[in-house]
Amino acid sequence: MVLMIDAQIAGISGDMVLSSLVSLGANKSRIIEGVKTAESFLDDSKITNIDFISVKKNGKYAIQLILEIDENIHDRKAIDVKHCLIESAKKIGLSEYGLNFVTNTINTLISAESKVHGESETSVHFHEAASIDTVVDILGTAIALDDLNLFNDEIVCSPVAIGGGSVTFSHGKTSNPAYAILEIFKDSEIIVQGGTITDELTTPTGASILVNLAKSCSEFYPPMKINSIGYGAGSKDFGEFSNVLKIVNGKTKINLV
Repeated sequence: MVLMIDAQIAGISGDMVLSSLVSLGANKSRIIEGVKTAESFLDDSKITNIDFISVKKNGKYAIQLILEIDENIHDRKAIDVKHCLIESAKKIGLSEYGLNFVTNTINTLISAESKVHGESETSVHFHEAASIDTVVDILGTAIALDDLNLFNDEIVCSPVAIGGGSVTFSHGKTSNPAYAILEIFKDSEIIVQGGTITDELTTPTGASILVNLAKSCSEFYPPMKINSIGYGAGSKDFGEFSNVLKIVNGKTKINLV
């Protein structure tokens, strides 16, 4: 089996990955129940509403994560987020593949922030990634991949649209992509491309998830018989295209006649 993550137009974020997996058929009740476990491992963060709904993005129907949280934080030690993820994963009984994915993904994010800020991985703080929504994206994705039994698939991605222009974040304004995005993709097999708009299309969490899933990157889909397609909507709306991530699952062995 093969899984193609198509991020060449709309880029990728954690909620888009998770939503596309729900669209692909992952059990949303299991995901919701699982990610709520994280509340007990992360102080001052509570999920007040979480659901997956059907939305229309520039003419295309897709699944979108609706997440409402109650928290009043501006930064959090990265190792606290890592502890929350690992302990939550253990409590809900994720597979070994799922636990490894969760650990590797948060390690990728922490390493990038550590390099950007010149701080050790044990002392670096998250700002934008400090919220429980980072945990929801990573843990929820692991639960969905477990549920669909996709960890053993050959996972391929397209070149990733990252957008252009500038972004404003906790440390001010910088050109897009932000520093952490560059660090995450550095030395990976994934090709990045600007895209067609001056906006952020790929987030650090989405990038971290992708580099820990895709084993190769190709401009073209691999030979496959398509079994199912998931469409995950991002929160932003763009007039030029549908802000939707496509994930395509299929069989790689095809008998041609």
